[in-house]
Amino acid sequence: MPPQPVFGLIELSLASTLAANYRIIEADRSLTAQRPAYTIQFNNRSTTWRYTVHLLPTSPLYLEMAALSAADKTTYLNELNIVTNDTSITFDKDSVADFDIVFKSHTPIAFLERYVSSSSATHDSLSLTLKKYIGDPKEDFVKTSLPFPSGGTIDATQPPAIYSDVFLTL
Repeated sequence: MPPQPVFGLIELSLASTLAANYRIIEADRSLTAQRPAYTIQFNNRSTTWRYTVHLLPTSPLYLEMAALSAADKTTYLNELNIVTNDTSITFDKDSVADFDIVFKSHTPIAFLERYVSSSSATHDSLSLTLKKYIGDPKEDFVKTSLPFPSGGTIDATQPPAIYSDVFLTL
């Protein structure tokens, strides 16, 4: 990857004076079978949330789309999206294929321990829902209570965008 700005510093000390559970190597310069493990957390790190919805051939959503004409399928896909109870968090379709639909958050969202709707007067928990026929009298839920991305699914392989991925199979 091309050089990027430094955002953190990690110091590894090889001093034999460290307590045993903090040592990388032993005092005699040998490695033990059990080594310390460290985790670095990026609190409030902002990432673009990316939901990849994989449709099985037996999925009701896939079967519903397969029965539509090309024009109706386009309309259907235009009325399919992830909606939230927070007006500042919106999603766009990034790509559509026969069995995969990818949604991306319009703006990066900070990782938090607990997500709360910023537009709710009562500080409701953030909710994410996959809906179909949005804006149509037939509007309906496809999947409610979508999971939030975890810190372990960060994809930084396409700089400058950093994604947090959620994979759903319907």
